[in-house]
Amino acid sequence: MIKEGGLESKGEKLLQDLVSHERELVAKVEEAQDQAAAILAEAGAEVEAIMTGAHEEAEAAAKAQEERTRLEAEGIREEILKTARTEVSRIEAQAKANRDEAVRGVVERVLP
Repeated sequence: MIKEGGLESKGEKLLQDLVSHERELVAKVEEAQDQAAAILAEAGAEVEAIMTGAHEEAEAAAKAQEERTRLEAEGIREEILKTARTEVSRIEAQAKANRDEAVRGVVERVLP
């Protein structure tokens, strides 16, 4: 009977060791889950920061492109206006010359 008690004692000790080991494993799993949650939270914050930075860079690039386009359009507009003014001056000069020529022609016919 002593042997039975010894076996029971060893069995109980083994069972306690298994339970203790299982508790340790559960604790390690919970710790790993907590670490994983913390890593995910940190990664989420990094993603948010990257997205915010990318959005700000995109806005800045869009504004810069908009400004370049505005300046280019303004330059084209000024060039068109310059060309138009030059053409208007040329046409006015031609009209004046034609008018002066017409007046001379009328004066020569009226006053022989």
